[in-house]
Amino acid sequence: MTGVLVMGEALIDLVPLQGGEPELRRAQPGGAPANVAVGLARLGTSCWFAGALGDDRFARALEERMTRAGVHLDLCARSPWPTALAVADPGEDRDHGGQAPAAAGADAAAGPGARAGSDREGPGHRRREGTSGGAADGCRPSGVSNGYRFHLHDTATFRIADRAASVARFGAVYVGGLAAVVPPAADAVAATARAAAAAPGTVLVVDPNVREEGADDPVEGLRRLRELCLLARIVKASDEDLVRLWPDRPVEETCRALAGEGRLVVLTRGARGSTAYLPGTGRPGAPEPVSVPAVPVDVVNTIGAGDAFTAGLLSRLDALGMLNPDALGELDARQARDLLRHAAAIAASVCATSGTEPAPVAVA
Repeated sequence: MTGVLVMGEALIDLVPLQGGEPELRRAQPGGAPANVAVGLARLGTSCWFAGALGDDRFARALEERMTRAGVHLDLCARSPWPTALAVADPGEDRDHGGQAPAAAGADAAAGPGARAGSDREGPGHRRREGTSGGAADGCRPSGVSNGYRFHLHDTATFRIADRAASVARFGAVYVGGLAAVVPPAADAVAATARAAAAAPGTVLVVDPNVREEGADDPVEGLRRLRELCLLARIVKASDEDLVRLWPDRPVEETCRALAGEGRLVVLTRGARGSTAYLPGTGRPGAPEPVSVPAVPVDVVNTIGAGDAFTAGLLSRLDALGMLNPDALGELDARQARDLLRHAAAIAASVCATSGTEPAPVAVA
């Protein structure tokens, strides 16, 4: 088994033009899973994308981007429908271009244990901020998820095929984001995730990346994301995600409960850095969580940086030969610190440029 299967959406982000008219938007390839797939391929990890592409010009741009990066598309479905759109709408009180600095992704009824500060400087100016792959400190959930408004239905983007029969081919399977909650993709994602969780040599990775506004039924969407987190061997989430998913308990308690059942839990807190809760955390004699500070960066762009953090995390695990269930159980504090520093540096490489493509970096 080798490589990573990434399952989810590839769509088009319509983002504000820096220094341009406020109502004008620029089209750029997006979708958290597609960003992760491209990031993994660019960082040298073999990657297959199991999403769906339409037949419009946007779909061709998405395909060209992934192919150019080296992503394999033989498990990607095709459809005559158009491509979904995510319109960035930061609003007057936001200055993050649709995502918070190095934004990461993102469960309340069934909790773990169940089975199943930047200054606003104006357009074109850079902000010196710490980035870790999480949402910005102080940027809490609001009526518009991270400044996005979605146009999702009657599109090719969520006509994703069930890939449960293929998961045993891969060392890891990544799921999360909109495709986990938007029909008809949500059922295919759930079936594939359950198969990955049951495959002996496969690691299921979940980044919930909560977008309640994208779900027809937000309550059902949160239930689906909680189920995925409970199935996973690796959960990467922001503090905002966990507040939304398990609102009745502190974030750290949620992380300890998830990790205590054998998961690696990576929590991102934006400018406050990131923390790894190693498998077994919370049990007597188990290692304590490991934290690293954020990476200071002159911020040009934040969209896709959290996905770059995830790609950096998984590519580093793969490079160390630890992207398998047995090795994850042996992860120690030194290795966890290395993972977090590497992932944060990859995320910072996206924040420092105008695009969403991560670059390989050397971490001292």
